[in-house]
Amino acid sequence: KIEGRRRRGQKRVRWLDGITDSMDMILSIEKNVVDSVNELNEVLLSLKKSLARIELEREKLLSRNIQINDSNTINAMNSTINRIEEEIKSIISIQQIINEYLKNSDL
Repeated sequence: KIEGRRRRGQKRVRWLDGITDSMDMILSIEKNVVDSVNELNEVLLSLKKSLARIELEREKLLSRNIQINDSNTINAMNSTINRIEEEIKSIISIQQIINEYLKNSDL
């Protein structure tokens, strides 16, 4: 017997089983990566919409006569816009890394 002894009732492991198990694991990892890309795209879209809304509100405030209390609001909006822009840059960087991974893995 070439395969050696196995206990009664144990399943015989064949070389193809190992390959299919490895492929299943790789496909599962790549599916998670693709799912992550989709989630990042959703977050990025949401951030861009928020940025557009805040910029529109800021422009409305700037177009009228700015009063003392409005300048604090505009400063807060500018700060929020800067934070959102930084988040967008971070997400785009992550997307570039993931896209490079996907390109190299030949999906």
